[in-house]
Amino acid sequence: MLFFVYLKQMMNNKEFQEKELKILEINKTEIIKKLEAIGAIFDFKKYFRAIYYNNKHFNLRDIKKTLRLRKEGEKVLLTLKDKTKEDNFVFHKETEVEISDFDNLNFILTNLGFYPILDIEKERIQYHIIDSDTNIKLTFAIDTYLNDYSFIPTFLEIESIDFALIFKYIEKIGYNKNNDKIKNLNVFELIELYKNEKK
Repeated sequence: MLFFVYLKQMMNNKEFQEKELKILEINKTEIIKKLEAIGAIFDFKKYFRAIYYNNKHFNLRDIKKTLRLRKEGEKVLLTLKDKTKEDNFVFHKETEVEISDFDNLNFILTNLGFYPILDIEKERIQYHIIDSDTNIKLTFAIDTYLNDYSFIPTFLEIESIDFALIFKYIEKIGYNKNNDKIKNLNVFELIELYKNEKK
């Protein structure tokens, strides 16, 4: 467990809250039109690769943590997520550091007893907007999983620091907040959902 103490020190306490909701099974072209209609600004289109880890000495799920190594284009990030809950929604407190070499850090982690439990690639198209009433930023990520996970339909992920604000923009792009395609799922739950639907 001391590993996480040292990891957080290395990350220099760059902690932030990740609150997000997903809208499943979207039409990519239509969502882009709706985002641009409300004034969202295009950020990028990139290919991501992410490896999620567990440890042979202790189960990260048992201590409500997630460790992810992700390559975003040329950028490489190591992220430690601490699971927490607000009302009926799960979200994460994230501590993150930028790394210079994806493969070398993966090698180091595996030699520390970590092993991959998920290796996933996706295309991400990202937009953002600054809410005029609160001056708070929201990001809109259109994610399409590739290769082994291409059976998951494209979805929209909306992230901010406040769930009420996320629902405000869900309605702005034409969805009722009670729509059954709006989900508070992590990547593992998302994969499980569509695996079950394939059976």
